[in-house]
Amino acid sequence: MGYINCNEIVDSLKADIKKAIDKIAHKKVKIAIIRVGDKVDDIAYERSIISKLSKLEIECLKFTFNEEISDSEFKKSFKEVNENKDIDGIIVLAPLPKQLDMEWVAKTINPEKDLDSISYENILKMYDGKGERYAPCTPQAVLKVLDYLNIDCKTQKITLVGTGRVVGKPLATLLMERGATITTCNEFTTDLVKETKSSDIIISATGVPNLISEHHINSNHIIIDVGINVDKDNNIVGDVSKDVHDKIQHITPVPNGVGTITTYVLAKRLVDGVKL
Repeated sequence: MGYINCNEIVDSLKADIKKAIDKIAHKKVKIAIIRVGDKVDDIAYERSIISKLSKLEIECLKFTFNEEISDSEFKKSFKEVNENKDIDGIIVLAPLPKQLDMEWVAKTINPEKDLDSISYENILKMYDGKGERYAPCTPQAVLKVLDYLNIDCKTQKITLVGTGRVVGKPLATLLMERGATITTCNEFTTDLVKETKSSDIIISATGVPNLISEHHINSNHIIIDVGINVDKDNNIVGDVSKDVHDKIQHITPVPNGVGTITTYVLAKRLVDGVKL
């Protein structure tokens, strides 16, 4: 077994980000992070973004709101952020509380500032095959891992476990664009073991700790674990059980795997979008 060296992917992204920032040295790049409520995973992701992007000399502006905020109050505040010309990119930590109109956010957010493809315009561009850069950041991070391993998707059978809006659905589309043969599953799939065992690559993005066990794998598997979960002992774990790690060919670590790559994909998308 070998852990995939995600640090090498990150270092490559950092180098590209630095080049982009050097070209826009006259301007301080600013990102707005919008968080509603105090969910542990949202706060952890927010801290990760701020920690990593601040070191790249990107200014991170936090906009945090009480979980009980009314829809009208949130819309007013969101419009102020969205229309602020000094802000180059926006990340909305989703899902939002039920009383808030996420559809309105998707229609309203400036597509040029939309860093995680929640706008309908960017989603449509992605599904129309107009470029992977319009995809949400986590699916792009998964593709970075596949590229790092020099995997030709046309020759691979991939089992994608997880069909969520942010990762699973867009990732399935991007993999099909690359010619992969894909089986999409979820945590409730009747015979998940059968579907995963017969594949070359397993990508799991369910948010279910330790869902993928040694029963689901074969010794030749490459596994990309997108899950970032907190177990009963408050440890950060993936969707894949640690018992699997020494029984397969390659796997991404958790933490310091796909999640870390995602943050730098987001940073690159931010600086690439800054107008010279």
